[in-house]
Amino acid sequence: MAGIPPLEPFTVTGAPPTQAARWKVWVERLETYFEALDVQPERRMPLLLHIGGADIHKIFKSVTEVRPRTYETLKGAITAHFEPYANPDYERFLLCQARQVTDESVDVFYARLKELASTCTLPDEEEEIRAQFIQRCSSSKLRERVLQQPNMQMKDILTLGRSQELSRARAAHMEQTPAAQTKAEAAYAVTTDMSQQKDTYKGRPKNRSCKWCTVSLQAMKSRKITEKLYEEKQEHVPATKGTCSL
Repeated sequence: MAGIPPLEPFTVTGAPPTQAARWKVWVERLETYFEALDVQPERRMPLLLHIGGADIHKIFKSVTEVRPRTYETLKGAITAHFEPYANPDYERFLLCQARQVTDESVDVFYARLKELASTCTLPDEEEEIRAQFIQRCSSSKLRERVLQQPNMQMKDILTLGRSQELSRARAAHMEQTPAAQTKAEAAYAVTTDMSQQKDTYKGRPKNRSCKWCTVSLQAMKSRKITEKLYEEKQEHVPATKGTCSL
């Protein structure tokens, strides 16, 4: 268990109405951490104060009347400390305003809705999350499919959403592949052409002469033939034979 990363401290930041929700999520993570490390009940309160950090320790100092001093009583006192800031109406407003953002998967969006709904005191939390998910998901195709099957359960909606995300990713990859192949083929063609040219001249004499004239390649280089002189030299080549073989 030594490889489990430590939990970050809880910081009292952000708007007061969000602190109760953040505290609830943090405590859930803390208790998961305790379970992973098999922390015994008598050690949980000291670890709560230690891992919670400076902000939690300040709140602990303000609730000295809490008795007995146990993990559960301290957790309850800190929860009560944040409760005056909680506003179910405002929390429901935040839930109703939530939308799936670009590049946010259906699973991440669903988890975000669950977190927002946890502080709304809803009569049927899961049904409200389902309704908000259908209305605010970014995929119109997913919404149409769900509306065609009014009784589709949330787990089935998520399965369908994952399937559509995977299909879109695969289709996008397939559509990009031809362009990438064209670039690769073009690069291969250039490399092959250069290689063939090297093979063509490989083994030919360095001081070779044109079969239509007596000027050698070495002589051309040493004389630094100008473009005009080179054009005149080409006149000896029959029109049907092309250009100088050098």
